[in-house]
Amino acid sequence: MTELIYYSEPDRSLFSAKILEIREDKRGVSLILDRTCFYPEGGGQPADKGSIAGLNITDVQKTDDAVLHYIETGENGDELPAEGSTAECEVDMEHRLDYMQQHTGQHLVSAALVKVADIQTVSVHQGEEYTAIETSAEEIDALTIAEVESEVNRIICRNLPIKAVVTDDVGLSEFNLRRPTKRSGKIRIVEIPGTDCVACGGLHLASTGLTGLAKCTGSEKIRGHVRLLWKLGKRAYNDYSLKSAVTDELSVLYSAPLAEITARCKDSLEALSRLKYELGQMENARAEKAAGDIAECGKPWSESSKVHTVILENESSDYIKNLCRSLSDNDGGKIFMLFNKSADKTTWAIVQAGDTDFNFNSFSSEVLKPFGVKGGGKVPIWQGILAQPEKLTELLESIS
Repeated sequence: MTELIYYSEPDRSLFSAKILEIREDKRGVSLILDRTCFYPEGGGQPADKGSIAGLNITDVQKTDDAVLHYIETGENGDELPAEGSTAECEVDMEHRLDYMQQHTGQHLVSAALVKVADIQTVSVHQGEEYTAIETSAEEIDALTIAEVESEVNRIICRNLPIKAVVTDDVGLSEFNLRRPTKRSGKIRIVEIPGTDCVACGGLHLASTGLTGLAKCTGSEKIRGHVRLLWKLGKRAYNDYSLKSAVTDELSVLYSAPLAEITARCKDSLEALSRLKYELGQMENARAEKAAGDIAECGKPWSESSKVHTVILENESSDYIKNLCRSLSDNDGGKIFMLFNKSADKTTWAIVQAGDTDFNFNSFSSEVLKPFGVKGGGKVPIWQGILAQPEKLTELLESIS
């Protein structure tokens, strides 16, 4: 029903087409054209983006009888072109080129994996950030990945032509396929002479050189296999530009050449770790001293409520934690309620020091809940946040 011109003219961005039919299903409204340069999703390659008669395309899908171009429409669909009319169409070529680079680059990577380490490709995902290639290997060392990357970029630099031919089940035997195909009837073969040959319905570049650059940026385990993450084409250049900018800034910050940045970073992290430890020790000592002072201070203490209130400001969560622990070690049989005020919130903690008949649930229900105090815990420490910090003074009066 639709002439597929994306194979014959993959670099074409503008074309006219007659609207044969307008359909609607649960996915939305779609147009069927007499010819199309919009590639439908398939073979791991996402659908093209663009517009038809000024309407944005949201998806392109190929069915048994048609290519469906799903479009954005208003609530009433008033802007839809009429069946039988001719529409001007535009392919988003930046998106198209990106995924042509991804698909071509993936073929090069899969071929290099076989050549370098006899590793097969199990599955491929062409995402918006990277192209992921699940391999048949359970482990791949860094040296092998580097050799694969080097081989891919070598083939890119050779700028080999990429050919696509259509054959059938009989003619298939003439091709040395990298992996067997389950396709039958008309079979499209994508071949890079001396490098790769595979049955594929995706869009590819005219030559390997147009891929530009390939860089493996990571690996992960999936289903017991290694999955390699690749930046291909413009994505690889953008990744290099970003990392170059970051390392340049680090070089300035550390007043060191690029080769010394890693060592300088390690030294800084070790120094920071030591400082954090020393600061922690000082905070522990300060908390222990403060706990002793609070325990001895009787002024805020109320025999009627048995709650000793303490107001703190802008203390760290670690300091509050250490202070609560130190107060709980006190055997005075008192209850301490701490409030820590900061610019954005007021937190609280209740500490039971020694043996006492304090019932937190009753205290919370009768005294704290009316003031929007939220939180909980268990003997000897309860913690939370004061949802209405403006009521702190009123809360303190009710406690005393």
